[in-house]
Order: sequence, then C-alpha cells, then structure tokens
Amino acid sequence: MKPKGWGYLGMAALTLLCTGCWDSTEINELGIVTATGIELVQPHNPKSEVRVYTQVARPSELSSNPNGGGPTGEAKAFVLESGTGPTVSLAGTSVQRAMSRRFFLRDRRVIVIGESMARRGMSEGLDEALRNPDARLRSYLVIADGCRPGAIMHLAYPLARLPADAISDLEQRHGGVTINVVQFIKAMTGKGDPYASGIRIVHSQASTEKGGMFELADVAVFRGDRMVGWLRGDAAKGFALIQPQSQQLRLESLAVPVSVGHWFTSQLIVLNKTVQVNWGQQGPKVAIALEAQDDILENNSSLTLDHSRDLRIAEHLLESRMRQQVQAALDALQHQYQADCLGLGDAFFAKYPSHWRQVEGHWRQVYRQIPIEVTVRVHVVRSGLTGDSLRNQLSVKGE
Repeated sequence: MKPKGWGYLGMAALTLLCTGCWDSTEINELGIVTATGIELVQPHNPKSEVRVYTQVARPSELSSNPNGGGPTGEAKAFVLESGTGPTVSLAGTSVQRAMSRRFFLRDRRVIVIGESMARRGMSEGLDEALRNPDARLRSYLVIADGCRPGAIMHLAYPLARLPADAISDLEQRHGGVTINVVQFIKAMTGKGDPYASGIRIVHSQASTEKGGMFELADVAVFRGDRMVGWLRGDAAKGFALIQPQSQQLRLESLAVPVSVGHWFTSQLIVLNKTVQVNWGQQGPKVAIALEAQDDILENNSSLTLDHSRDLRIAEHLLESRMRQQVQAALDALQHQYQADCLGLGDAFFAKYPSHWRQVEGHWRQVYRQIPIEVTVRVHVVRSGLTGDSLRNQLSVKGE
C-alpha cells in the first residue's frame, strides 16, 4: 500500500476514538444562579429549619438593554425562589425541584447570610458550598443587618440589572471590609477568627415602590464559626484600616474637626500596613504601623494648607483621628468579643510555634491581655488649588 493510503487508513482509525460531546448542556437548559441567601425559618428558634433563597438571572431581560443599567421594563432581570428544609442542601434541592432549569453555580457572585443563621453557626451554611464541585468559592460573603436575606435579594436595584452585581460592585469599589468564601473558611479553620461585612437596606430618593437601595456597613464579628456581635461607627471604620485585606482599602473619606463648627475632609488614596508580633520575656506583644497618603477634599477650617506648619497640623489631626478609630476596633475585639479577627494567632504560630503550643489551649485569655501599640503616619499629597479656605478668604474681605 502506498504511504498516502496508509495515511487515509490512519485518519479513519482515529475517528473511532472520538467520543463526541456526550455531556454537553445548552445555555437555555441552565439556570444561572447569581446569588444565594440562607436564613433560619424561625430566627429565635435555634433548632429551626433552614430557608434558602436562589436568585436566577433571566437572560432575555438582561439582553433587553445592551447599554446596561437597571431594568427598563416591568419585568425583573431575575427570578427569586426559596425553599425550606432541615439542612441547606435539602432546602436548595426543594428550590431546584420548582425550577425547570438545572442550577449553574459557577457564576454566583454573593452569598447573603441571615444574622440568626450566622449566630447559630456558619459551618452549617458553608459546608455545602465547600463540597459542591459546581460552587464558586470566590463568591463574596455578607451578613444581613436588620433585615432578612430575601428582602435584599428581592430588591430591583436602580443602578444594576441584578442585585448580586450591585453587591459585588460595592464590595470591589466601596473600599470597606470585603471577604469571600475562601478567605472566610481559611480564617475560620485557622488560629484566628473570621469576620464579614454587613449589608442593610437604606431609604433614599433612588428607592421606589419597585426597587430599593442597600449599602455595606458595619462589620460582623465571629468567634469560631458563630457570630458574636457587630463593630459599628468608629470601631467599624478602624477595623477597615487594620483588617487583613486593608491594602485594598481605597477612597475612604474622613472628616476631622479643627474647632467648633470648623472641619476639613480628607480622602485616603494609599494605605500601607505592617503588623509585627514579638514574644519576649514579658510575653507576647504586637505593633501595628499604618502609613497613609491622603488628599484634602474640603477645608472649612482656619488652617491654611499651603503653609507647611498648618499642613502638618492637619496631618497630626488625621493621625490622631485614625488612631482613635483603630483603638476603638481593638478594644471591642479584645475585650468585648475576645475575637481574633486580625489573625494574630496565625502570626504567633508562624513565628513562635513552641510558644504557641503553650498558650493554644487558653489563647483567648492571653489574647485579651496582649498590648498592641498603634502608630499612624499620614502624608497629605494634594491639598487643592488654594491653601486657604473660602471661609477665611471671605473673612479677610470683611464679608
């Protein structure tokens, strides 16, 4: 047989080994899950069944507005269904039975956990996500604050087709506390404690009868897998500065009083953080150093910011205010909740493994007594086109 004939014969034999696409699934057979919510059916009953919300995108509505933005018609761009059961898996299965399409979880942006569920234990809600090969472990994790997950997931957010997209954008851009499923599980199973951002519904002019707004605010504190409380106000802002993901913090603004009724406002541009742990003869201690670069957004004070002396006064005021916020967070974590959300246990274990074994059994008692030194250095990069405030300029004119 000629060589050319052998080639044809070989190609024919190879076709017998091609099995084809035997497990293909068309896109119109899938229900693309964008968000999941988990809560207790009876929030005040620790033995309550679980309710699971599943938000599924409607491709026909998503493609109706190629320019993006919120829904243009009466129909929402998603379907929200819920089911109940003794476990998260069974509750999710009951939702699947009511849907004609098979759930596709690899595009899930966010998981919203009810506060009652978080206080009972997060391991119950996240074990299914960890074992499911189709689940996306990079999904953001948020805790519903003052509302149920279904209320948040049902909102037609005015600036996004899907509420899950809006939550994901807030996580990425608002510059606060962010954590995904992988980071949460890593912290929960390590030597420290996890945390999560809270999400709550807000009332604004953008809210309508058919839509609403929500915001990421405050920080849910966990001890082990159970939520023990919230960091609010200065404590939440201080924790955002020192959280393990604080390098991602950007564009946070801070108003600082100079005198009664006189303020200036700055915006955080760059934040560098170092945490040093040391174990000496007097026991463990921690040093946290923050170095920030800020821009001045507004000056309604008596400071003239193009003068080096007044600029340094502004920097000192910013340093003092940030230090107060960080100290508020540390006081709450160490003394109120005894929760190691900074991961100091992991840091001591990595650097002093022999010392760690001596305190591992009573680490929380040791953690409460650890002295933590906080130093803050702020450098104002830009103070604006004019150093003096408009208030001062008008007063010079006698206005």
